[in-house]
Amino acid sequence: MRSRVTVAGVVVAMLVVGLPTISPPASAVVTSTIAVGDGPTGFAKVGSKLFVPNSNSNSVSVIDVNTNAVTATVTVGNTPTAIAAAGSFVYVTVKGEGKVKKINTATLAVTDVGPSLGAPTHGIVASTDESRVFVTAQIDNFVQVITTSTDATSTITSVPSPEGIAVAGSGAGSTLYVGSSTGTSISRINLATNVVTPITVGTTPRNPGVVGSYVYVPNYGSNTVSVVNTATDAVVQTISVGTGPLAVVGSGSHVFVSNATAGTISIIDTATNTVVSTITLPAGASPRGMLVSGGKLYVADFAQDLVRVLPTATAVSPSSGPTTGGTSISITGTGFANGATVSVGGAAATSVNVTSDTTITAVTPAGSAGSADVVVTLPGSLSATITGGFTYTGSSGGGSGGGGSSGGSGSGGSGSSGSPSAVEPTGSSPSTPASSPSTPPFDPLSPSASASTGGSEPRLLVGGTATAVTVNPDRPRNPVALNVNTPALDPPLRMRLEGRGSQGLPLGLHGDRVLVLQSARTGSGQGVSGTTQPVAVSSGDGLKANSPVKFYLLPDQALGTLNTDDGGAYRGSVPIPVGISPGSYTLQVNGFAPDGSVRSLNLTVLVRSEQIRGTIARAKAPIFFDVLSPKLTPKAKRTLRSLARKVGRGAIDIRSIGYVQPTTLTSNDQSLSSRRAQAVASFLRALGVRGDYVVRGDGRGGNSGAKSRRVDVQITYRKTS
Repeated sequence: MRSRVTVAGVVVAMLVVGLPTISPPASAVVTSTIAVGDGPTGFAKVGSKLFVPNSNSNSVSVIDVNTNAVTATVTVGNTPTAIAAAGSFVYVTVKGEGKVKKINTATLAVTDVGPSLGAPTHGIVASTDESRVFVTAQIDNFVQVITTSTDATSTITSVPSPEGIAVAGSGAGSTLYVGSSTGTSISRINLATNVVTPITVGTTPRNPGVVGSYVYVPNYGSNTVSVVNTATDAVVQTISVGTGPLAVVGSGSHVFVSNATAGTISIIDTATNTVVSTITLPAGASPRGMLVSGGKLYVADFAQDLVRVLPTATAVSPSSGPTTGGTSISITGTGFANGATVSVGGAAATSVNVTSDTTITAVTPAGSAGSADVVVTLPGSLSATITGGFTYTGSSGGGSGGGGSSGGSGSGGSGSSGSPSAVEPTGSSPSTPASSPSTPPFDPLSPSASASTGGSEPRLLVGGTATAVTVNPDRPRNPVALNVNTPALDPPLRMRLEGRGSQGLPLGLHGDRVLVLQSARTGSGQGVSGTTQPVAVSSGDGLKANSPVKFYLLPDQALGTLNTDDGGAYRGSVPIPVGISPGSYTLQVNGFAPDGSVRSLNLTVLVRSEQIRGTIARAKAPIFFDVLSPKLTPKAKRTLRSLARKVGRGAIDIRSIGYVQPTTLTSNDQSLSSRRAQAVASFLRALGVRGDYVVRGDGRGGNSGAKSRRVDVQITYRKTS
């Protein structure tokens, strides 16, 4: 397999045929973002160098993949959009000049290739033997063929509105698949005869890519991916993905799809041709071209001028536990997605739960004394490693318990220095619960059977003895959380508890002291139909350092485990699983006091099933800007405040799309329109409008004057009756 890989830009799609399954790297690349030029669109890889065209700053950034640092910036011309590697050069389409230029990868010298095409260049791909490069000329409807040994050129005509381009096969039997900026067909070109044949797929099939024996076609206008069998040219599957799919890239048995409008990456299993998971990028991201290399997914974020490196893993907490396993750990990073697996020291962890795109919980397997690598692997063989991230101690004291979403109970202490030992705590012990293990070792943090006998009032047991506790709303007006305090204890126990639903919004309180939680509906979860896992969010301090904090929904539901830091504080969320019937329950939070005794908080909570009260409504407004400015005017702020009052906090979907005047001659139209859209989104967030944001800049508007100096805002929200 050649070391060169080329991936699509904003208007091109490039896939390497038959990318191999990527093995986990020996160490993690912690950097999760790399700042490049304005409007990055894709990648070409030669050796350890990545070349990234920046369409709005007329340059190509050169990145060293060993350090994830930009080592050079090469000026190439007006609006570079796509790039491909062949020989010792990378070839770049310079859209604004209708040219192709090549960069010597050793000297970074730039030279023109062939005559000017007289039309915007959009897509580029190299043949598998790198003897030819194919370039699409959109307006004049042809594909230019460049012989790389001589830079001689020829053309293939009658290719309608060509955009992205991919190649299948090798030598004389090669076939091109060319996307289109209009219509519902891609073009198949037999390179032995130059015969062009249309294949009907979805709407606006921008950037096809070849993976194995199939062509995966992202249909930008219909939010689908068509799967075409290269042997028969038949569409064998149509897959729904996120909004605005632009590019695809393959890795092992999976295909990644960049959804530019949604700001997500869909992961397709090629065995079933179904979306098995989704990577959610930060708000405002607009992914374009992608590259898989070294177990990492490199994503060109056009709107935020970044290359994103996914996944990353940066921390494990707690970082040590006994060789017998059973320690509940929380892994922090970026780009996590459902379907992830975790290994510690090469052995599979259990109870793996992706609680968000930045956090995974798991339970350690048994291991040998000493440090062990912690590896997170996503579908598609992407992986992130924390070298020596967990240390197995020689203690046989047992792990911190089941944790995760499985709710299993384990042994008592974590086995690391300063952790509680696996013995029943001192003081008047709570009665042994029916749900605790029937065989030793006994878990001191198992739910207390006497906990739910205290009525509806909050109850705190310390070493089994009832202790005074105050529980109050987090604020006088519109409270969303409960604050727990025990000022008489030394040290005091302080907690904050909040419920969040499938839209990620706070659920508030029932009355003044009853926390509301939401039962997950079937199919909810990170990246499924725009929903997230309903959770209980909690933070606190006054507990034992580096020890577990366990959450239960009594009488018999374990929710999960969080872990305290070196100062005895914790923060995080535990999932509310599917199938919990609506009604009143006792939420129990159990942790160790600094002296090793158990602190057990019991609160009455109300569990609701997910319901949309009232009707779904939409509100929209144009927000106008001054010339060449992304700064909100006083009038724009007044309009946004009015919108915020109308929709309230519980919005479902917020779209913020920016434009600029068509008379602007600068090259940063896309960047300015994106900054305007981001300014609007940020102001709405500051006003408390929570929901799923889609933020993008569409560049030049279709009108003159103020009508093209605007951001169009549309908010979908629940309208209560």
